[in-house]
Amino acid sequence: MTLELKPISDGALDHRLTVETLAKLTAERRKYAVVNSFDLGALADSKRIAPEIPTGCYIPSGHGAVQIARYLRDGALADADKCLRAGNDWVYVPPAVLDGDLTAHIRHMHAHLGVWGVNAKDAFDEVQSWGDRIDAVETDHPTIFGWNR
Repeated sequence: MTLELKPISDGALDHRLTVETLAKLTAERRKYAVVNSFDLGALADSKRIAPEIPTGCYIPSGHGAVQIARYLRDGALADADKCLRAGNDWVYVPPAVLDGDLTAHIRHMHAHLGVWGVNAKDAFDEVQSWGDRIDAVETDHPTIFGWNR
């Protein structure tokens, strides 16, 4: 189960919503949960509140044009390092960012690799080509993988 934190830049409210969301998870569901975000501060907050629940960063960081610029400047590897140095357990990348250096580095750091944004045929094909090197896939269309809910 993936819980994505999307902070709204109101620290007190963001914290309260994180506390309330994590409090709703039963002990059984916590075993299968991962808390993800583009925001390292939100992930650190989650770790303080519920250290037993793994956390993961979406990379490349930034929004819109900043995110594209970071990707073009090879920011994904730097973002992965920053994510893992912050104590997170997972790194999630879009399919276009997958490459051998990045996946090897994430594995070397004993972290899990996830892929987000797998919602079209070309992204599906990219994910399929990486097969067993990917630990999780986030998609709005699980049926393209032949998965049924």
